[in-house]
Amino acid sequence: MSKHVWSQNGEKIQQAFLKALGDVEVFPQFKIWKTPTIGGVPRDELLKLLQNEGHDVSDWARDIMSQPAFTTSSEASEITLIRIKVKNLGFTYYPTTIQLFARIKEVGDLCPAEVGPYLCALNDQPKGDWFWIAMEPITGPDGDPRVFSVRRRDDGKLWLSAVYTSPGSQWGLECEIVFRLRK
Repeated sequence: MSKHVWSQNGEKIQQAFLKALGDVEVFPQFKIWKTPTIGGVPRDELLKLLQNEGHDVSDWARDIMSQPAFTTSSEASEITLIRIKVKNLGFTYYPTTIQLFARIKEVGDLCPAEVGPYLCALNDQPKGDWFWIAMEPITGPDGDPRVFSVRRRDDGKLWLSAVYTSPGSQWGLECEIVFRLRK
């Protein structure tokens, strides 16, 4: 088969593939979602800050914030974050946590865990909005691995929670996840 025939057929195959995906962008040029400053606040004070601002913090979020694996940076620094639907990372099936985080590591980095509480503290989320933080799961006292989720409920209250995330947990294609843009 000549290169010319292959390139013509290859282009047709690619077009058919992209058409089948519909509005799914495979590895799009990522738009920066936020560039918050994180760090400079000890973890105990970070929890108090959320509570003093009237944010709800679930027991599971408190549990993982109390674990040695949850650390905060001693110095404040800016971090560049991307927020994207799971399907826009090229998935057409529900990926496991291992698959999702591996894909994120191909295009960016997992967030430091402190990103979850800091994003909750920003207080700029619209009602009904909910997203998860792509971070190394932290095992709570119950033995379950968890990652942070941040939500503004319909009543307007901000809520920091932590959701069960085993290596084999599956993620819905419409789930929105936040990860760090690689420097």
